[in-house]
Amino acid sequence: MFNKIFVIALLATSISACSSLQRNTTASGIHHNKTTEFETLLKKGAASAQYELGVDYDLGRQVPQDYSKALILYSKAAEAGFAPAQYNLAILYHLGRGVAQDYSRAATLYAKSAEQGFAPAQHNLAKLYVSGNGLASDDQQAFNWFAKAAEQGFFAAQFELAEIYFNGRNRPRDPRLAIDWYRKAAEQGQANAQLALGGIYYKGQDTPRDFAQAAFWWNKAALQGDANAQFNLGVLYKDGQGVKQDFSTAMSWFLKAAEQGNVPALSNIGYLYEKGKGVAKDNRQAIDWYGKASAQGSGIATFRLGAMYAEGRGVTQNYVAAADLYIKAAESRIAAAQVALAQLYENGLGVRRGQVQAYALYSLAATTDTSSAKAALGSRNLIAKTMTPAQISAAKNLASELAKPNNIKLSLASSGAGKTLKK
Repeated sequence: MFNKIFVIALLATSISACSSLQRNTTASGIHHNKTTEFETLLKKGAASAQYELGVDYDLGRQVPQDYSKALILYSKAAEAGFAPAQYNLAILYHLGRGVAQDYSRAATLYAKSAEQGFAPAQHNLAKLYVSGNGLASDDQQAFNWFAKAAEQGFFAAQFELAEIYFNGRNRPRDPRLAIDWYRKAAEQGQANAQLALGGIYYKGQDTPRDFAQAAFWWNKAALQGDANAQFNLGVLYKDGQGVKQDFSTAMSWFLKAAEQGNVPALSNIGYLYEKGKGVAKDNRQAIDWYGKASAQGSGIATFRLGAMYAEGRGVTQNYVAAADLYIKAAESRIAAAQVALAQLYENGLGVRRGQVQAYALYSLAATTDTSSAKAALGSRNLIAKTMTPAQISAAKNLASELAKPNNIKLSLASSGAGKTLKK
């Protein structure tokens, strides 16, 4: 949860209260004067000055990082009621920096700062009410504090408020308010809000579909390094939606997303290499990228890899390997893999020929993807003409078993004729 908690307040607060203490430009001089300053401010000093020096130690700014000293300085300033210090002190307790982690103490300090109108504290207090760490979980209190921070223009709270309205969490769903708050946060550069707003326009969810607007907001989030936005933007360039189709640009965004571990991006890079779009056609590269995505659970990449083995593209043709990969993809509810596997069973390629298995898999594919149901059912009906009533009955029973989650490999293995051949 810490990546969603604002960790330190860096205000434009002047340090003029400390300006009478001479600061040297050399590192050793700075360190010496900071130490003198620390001792002086502990005895007597303005809360704002104690706070500023606390930030220096907290961040290791011109002085070795020292959370213990930051804790002492923040505590002094917090006792004087200085809201930013109360907030930063809460952070130290929240994260257990320089002190034992204590959510309850953090909540108390956030509340003191929040009650003075300090927006970051209001946001973090709301997060604790959501999680129930340090105080009793309370969705209404969370909403109230998010709203207070959002009204002050705090973009992280604006995003949280948008999420509440968009998903209808503990209150009626309000798409209009959700989009309004997403936009406020997005316009301030909040990447999650930009990603969400792009998705709303891409899907046409609660607003007219607008690929150009999707591209606009995803581009902003992508430039901030958001991997999902980078992938989504790549898709728009690949498909020419909201932007001029450009496979090279699509590849560029997919690569950026892939560097951050985005699995769909890995699969799409494989596709572009397979088809030679935006790059020179390279089946070996396609296999490599599909393999990376498949190893991380991508069903579509596993299917495409299976097709490469079945067709002998970039690799020696191997129907047994293709069947194994199709089974894995079929478990991921990839209808095309279910159809391809049915065809292997129908023709006895890589598996022992089995009409019952083929019939069952065609039936499964028809229910997995209704858009391709007609073709799958057509193939099933053709094979049915060569089957006995008993075989058709067995195939229908097998289809019911295949439809159960993660049951395709087991059901096929136990169905007799459908065993995969040895490589």
